[in-house]
Amino acid sequence: MNTTRTRNVLVMAVLALSTACSDDSGNDVVSSEDAGGGGSDRDGGTQNDAGQVRTDGQIASIVSTANTGEVAQAQVALSKAEDAQVRDYAQHMITEHTAAEQRLTQLLTAAGITPQPSQVSTSLKADSDRVVQQLTATAAGPNFDSVYIQSQIAVHQKVLDLVDDELIPSAQNSTLQDELQATSDAVSKHLEDAEDIADTLDENAGGDAGAADGGEDGDGGGDGHGGDSGDAGTGTGTGGRGSSTGL
Repeated sequence: MNTTRTRNVLVMAVLALSTACSDDSGNDVVSSEDAGGGGSDRDGGTQNDAGQVRTDGQIASIVSTANTGEVAQAQVALSKAEDAQVRDYAQHMITEHTAAEQRLTQLLTAAGITPQPSQVSTSLKADSDRVVQQLTATAAGPNFDSVYIQSQIAVHQKVLDLVDDELIPSAQNSTLQDELQATSDAVSKHLEDAEDIADTLDENAGGDAGAADGGEDGDGGGDGHGGDSGDAGTGTGTGGRGSSTGL
């Protein structure tokens, strides 16, 4: 129960680092009214449910920010994680997201799409920077391993929701749409892997706690038996000496 509660607290702490991915400032996200209506803007963006329009350039910038953020977080984890599964996961994140970023760069060049910063990409960058700061400030050890994995559950869930709910429906370029679908599949797998590792870490922590409790019980039992044996031995010896003296 304590382990589950600790895990939930960690997830909530990581989620608290995240800020909302949209605002009403209108500086970075074009409204349908600004775009002249019709559900799309002149750069090929489409209107989402909030009445905002995301261009392919903005979508590309959001995906790129997610990739680079994952790599930065994994690099910290790779230098501090102790659990083998956690280290392997961090290395896998570096490999996968670096390859994804390279594919995206090639795609954008071929399609003539220029990445455009938006409030969402700026927010994701700030979120990632806070996670990196948190990981950097956390001492190496089992607690670090748990903090990193819980951060990956939160981050991947947020990115997956963003890609599925907003980016894929908004993308206009067919090649970009394909890459977004591949991104969704990869992020979903990363999320599943992180959840599996979190379960294993919880089980290991529970086993260690159980072993520690068992050790304490064993020490106490040993002392009790030793004391009983010693007392009995003393009584017998005393009785022996009494009989000898009586003779």
